[in-house]
Amino acid sequence: MIILKEDKCLIEKYIKGESQAIEELVKRYINSLYHLSYSLTHEKNSAEELFQETWIKVIENIETYNHRNHFKPWLYTICINTYRDKYRKEKRWLGRVKDYFTNQEKEYVINNYTLSIPMEDIVEKKEQEKIIKNYIKILEDKYRLPIILFYFQEMTYQEIAELLKLPMGTVKSRLNTAKKKLRKMMEVNDDEGKRTRKGTW
Repeated sequence: MIILKEDKCLIEKYIKGESQAIEELVKRYINSLYHLSYSLTHEKNSAEELFQETWIKVIENIETYNHRNHFKPWLYTICINTYRDKYRKEKRWLGRVKDYFTNQEKEYVINNYTLSIPMEDIVEKKEQEKIIKNYIKILEDKYRLPIILFYFQEMTYQEIAELLKLPMGTVKSRLNTAKKKLRKMMEVNDDEGKRTRKGTW
């Protein structure tokens, strides 16, 4: 509730002509929105472009924001819709997140319990993280978006359902399917790795 009031106050100040208020709002969500942008595009330049375009649309439509609702879901809706409109067909998956956000990279890794991967099966953590991130990239959007929002943005099933305009049951189903797909890809990778190591001896 405190966050809602603070966001509402900043928005009201901006509408009244206090331009610096939007800068404060951007600062509040710079990490989370850039993280979402990069999670969607997986390419530095595209992420920065999506981040900027999202804020442009926020400013252009700020007066349509419903002050009774939380700002974050509204912001994410604009970001995701912008991505769908412009980036979905481009599939530019190369590049790395810029240094300022490297502390966010850890959030790309779904914990081992979630993926049902036994801890003893993980030999090299960084390599495992890289593999998981690469597999998340290639998931279909309908599975990748719930994964990103649930695990990386810590949104609830209800919030994701409202954001993506899906029944809650569909959100849960897609999350389960996404985890199964990731688990299967990890198992295939592990089998291939074992065969490769065996062949080197």
